Amino acid sequence: MKLGFFEQVGDVVRSSVGDNADIQTRAHRGGVKVWFGDETAGREHYEAQLVPNRHLDGGDGYVLEIGFHAEHRDVASNQRALDRILAARSTWREIIGECLDAPDEIVHDIAIADQFLGNSTWRRISETWDQPDLDDEELSFETGARLADYIPAFQPVLASGERRSTKCSWAGARTIRPIDEPRPPGDVEFFRYVRTRVVTDRRLEPPQGPLPRAMLVEISIPEQVGRLK
Repeated sequence: MKLGFFEQVGDVVRSSVGDNADIQTRAHRGGVKVWFGDETAGREHYEAQLVPNRHLDGGDGYVLEIGFHAEHRDVASNQRALDRILAARSTWREIIGECLDAPDEIVHDIAIADQFLGNSTWRRISETWDQPDLDDEELSFETGARLADYIPAFQPVLASGERRSTKCSWAGARTIRPIDEPRPPGDVEFFRYVRTRVVTDRRLEPPQGPLPRAMLVEISIPEQVGRLK
């Protein structure tokens, strides 16, 4: 397990969110936490972390969990945060995709609204990726891009403290490119939406709904950058 993996995830999220003085990130051996404001505000945060399978099915190994956590000391505060986000489901469904409410069976790769894995006081809206390979160089970028999806989806709701009718951008990321990767030829800037492996030099319309995790698209901007409307 390498510390560098989650540090890289945090860098991808920062690049995706852009300039924001309030953003805080903290990487550790088992994950990375992202929040806005001070430590108190950090009780509601976004996180990518390894979670032991014993919290899901009692088995061995780990899953990679990605999403939002409410970790106040009391259940009521955590449930209020969860309810506030779920009440605005129509504003973020196109970004996050399907979200299941406390399913009876284990479901991977889909957002779940439920108790925190391993702590019944806390709450989460997050997804799990089974059998992650942290030695896969692309996984840190895919993880960071997916974690960044949750920020423009949920943060406007949390910041307002109530339901918002504002529709978030179809993707919350800016240009994301591995440090050692050369720039594309020419003067055209590219928007990389990590989670697809299909590369094209054509201008594309913003995709409808969530993209499959196993793809990577490079989209020419400036015209294609999504904006809050």
